[in-house]
Amino acid sequence: MFLQINRAAAATAPTATSDAAAATTACPGTRVPVSFRPRRGGGRPALVASTFGMAALLLNPANAQYSEGAGIETVGSTSIRSLTIARTIFRGECPGQIQHTITGYFVNDDLPPRPGLTLKLTNMSRGLSPDDPPYTSRTYDRGRASQSFDIALGDRHRGSFFVVREGRNLMQYEIFQAGNTIATGTFDLRVDSPVAYEYRNKRAVEVTKYNSDGKSYRTTEYRCP
Repeated sequence: MFLQINRAAAATAPTATSDAAAATTACPGTRVPVSFRPRRGGGRPALVASTFGMAALLLNPANAQYSEGAGIETVGSTSIRSLTIARTIFRGECPGQIQHTITGYFVNDDLPPRPGLTLKLTNMSRGLSPDDPPYTSRTYDRGRASQSFDIALGDRHRGSFFVVREGRNLMQYEIFQAGNTIATGTFDLRVDSPVAYEYRNKRAVEVTKYNSDGKSYRTTEYRCP
């Protein structure tokens, strides 16, 4: 099945370049694959665009369109385009840090959940591993959001956590029904990571030890928590 774009004869014969531009404007925002096929009896070639090619483009994740209604919702936040993951850095006798995690839900106002849908969310941001980009696969079949997932800071896929980086993140989603892709899209997510500094010193701990005769005794040691 082909969609053939014809032009009425004009005083100045149109070129193949102008026909290609017309094919693009026929589907705004989509690059349409085209090929040239000679007309019978000679003359300039006719421009032919495959409707199957257009459908493949629309469903190819690499050509996913930016979605205004999609984002990640977290408890306590009114925005689906930004979230906060705190960090705690310890100073003193026991230095170190804790990277906290939060729980999120994928939402899409343009395509709410319904029975039989599943979701794959991938972080396509620069600065993350291109060979192992962070992703999560979740059900998307009830309520107003996807199945929940834990979000953590990092630079590559990390088990059950969906990994993000501080700053701007480019997210890509795919929604499936019976194994077939029915929607794809992208959206930006801003991640802030405020740092809290705390002093952490050793604490006294009562322990049991044994002397050379095998007798036990109690003593106090100072250990990091």
